[in-house]
Amino acid sequence: MIKKTLFIVPPNVVVSDKIKRIGEPIGVLSIATYLRTKGIESYVYDMTIDGYEHNIILEDNMLMYGDPIENIENKINEIQPDFIGVSCMFNSRIDITIQICRKIKEINKNIIVAIGGLPPTMQPHIFLQSNAVDYIILNDGEVRIYKLINNINSGKTPHDDLDGIIYINNDGKEINIPSKVLNAYFSTLPYADRSLVNMEKCFKICRPYAPYTDGRRTAHIVASKGCPFKCVFCTAVNFVGHKVHFRQIDLLLAEFDELKSKYNVEEIQFMDDNLTINKEFITSLLTNLKGYNFKWCTPNGLYFNSLDDKLLELMAESGCYQITLAVESASQRILSDIIKKKVALDKVKGIVDKAHSLGLRVHGLFIAGLPGETKEELEATLRFPFDNNFDSCSFSAATAFPGTRLIDICKTNDFSIDTVSSNNYRSTNFIIPKEHEWYVMSREELAELIEKTSVEFYDYASKKFENIYSAKYKKYIQNHDEKEDVLKKRL
Repeated sequence: MIKKTLFIVPPNVVVSDKIKRIGEPIGVLSIATYLRTKGIESYVYDMTIDGYEHNIILEDNMLMYGDPIENIENKINEIQPDFIGVSCMFNSRIDITIQICRKIKEINKNIIVAIGGLPPTMQPHIFLQSNAVDYIILNDGEVRIYKLINNINSGKTPHDDLDGIIYINNDGKEINIPSKVLNAYFSTLPYADRSLVNMEKCFKICRPYAPYTDGRRTAHIVASKGCPFKCVFCTAVNFVGHKVHFRQIDLLLAEFDELKSKYNVEEIQFMDDNLTINKEFITSLLTNLKGYNFKWCTPNGLYFNSLDDKLLELMAESGCYQITLAVESASQRILSDIIKKKVALDKVKGIVDKAHSLGLRVHGLFIAGLPGETKEELEATLRFPFDNNFDSCSFSAATAFPGTRLIDICKTNDFSIDTVSSNNYRSTNFIIPKEHEWYVMSREELAELIEKTSVEFYDYASKKFENIYSAKYKKYIQNHDEKEDVLKKRL
């Protein structure tokens, strides 16, 4: 009989000189909150938050930070859960997630272990083969986990009236029920109970997803889920689905009320993939947001074809201090034929300039090294933020993740894939042979070029946008005792 559940967020794994971000795990908190509304006692153990100061250097220049795996036993002894859900949202966390599942079974083999997140949904058999996972929950987990627990408690077949689940039954047969509908209940789910994690520690450290904040007390918000696009490198769309679902405005406002009254939050960061894609929704949301006096930004990027002068003005009026534009490439050919993203490149500079006129910072996201990209197109992409007035940007090397069209392209062309390098955003994880028509430069040369251009852009932007630099980067350096030369390589 399942009476208590515990949800574990593993330690985070990043490139060793990257910023150690920290923030409340909205997805896990949403599941635990939903179960609590259904009368199931639920807890959250975020190992990244609780053990933020504990660092371990891994291979390939990677850093893991969070509670040591040995501490799980203390948490299990404290809570005595019957069911543990482990979240794995990034490929870099696969190994530590499997170690955690095995540790749980070592402590108490009778605890039911379920796992969810992007890698388990895209690569379920990696986790099934660990022999430490009882159930894999595909895609969104709130209602699926609740139904699974009810089925187990009532003696029904685990997948009775339940889609989006994989497990091995008592006869040793794999049961695989694909997800039929994604995010069906998202719009009406209760907002996350942040009291389940140490929010004060997050506020004190103040390195959220977008770490160059305007307020120290920063919270993350998810207002919508889903993406109608099919970008070649994106794994998220197969996890959240193509249909975009929006939360009810009254539930968002109730969450804002609590963030202001209970946590004295100064800034919110919208983690949506397409916050502005529905004009009616975003207009209503931002009109209501004006009364809260929050600063806010959009770390994951906006589909800038949805932006116009009127919307940018409303964003500024409602407290927006920075927008992120997911431009990806400076080549219309690459965008249309390879990435499959409708971007009007000729409109970018106008949007950037309009945003700056409203006092908004503008960050850009760019990807280099896609198969089929010429040297000239690659170099143009790396020069694009210089020529279009971006005040900050992130350059990433193309990475072929499971579940993407990019990995299919690599496999079709027999490109070797290095699973270790997929953790490092500066290096591609596939190798295009020198004799192939798509070869432009080696992975090592691309990584060096990206790092060199990042430093060059930092120097350029800090001089051209001196006021933004002073308010943003120097403040961060002072608050976090950073060295400027290290910061340059991160941008």
